[in-house]
Amino acid sequence: MSTLLNLTNKLDSETVATLSDVSDVVTQLNTPYIIVGATARDLILHHGYGAAVQRATSDIDFSVQLELRNPPDRTQVCIHNIRPFQVLPSPT
Repeated sequence: MSTLLNLTNKLDSETVATLSDVSDVVTQLNTPYIIVGATARDLILHHGYGAAVQRATSDIDFSVQLELRNPPDRTQVCIHNIRPFQVLPSPT
């Protein structure tokens, strides 16, 4: 049994562009990341199993391993250079 989902032609172009932009940066910098939140849920349940989408927002949440320091982590700077992302501190 495969655990891979075929998402070909199932996502809108803006979502694909956002996912690609982040993936390109973090892959080039060898930085661990994961898609979380409602987008992750929808990728699996809606696109994988056909469940209805129930979303209040259209944002995409990522969890990216950053080294927060002064100056900012290189990954954070590169991501901000391609898109206006909001970086939230990790809960302590």
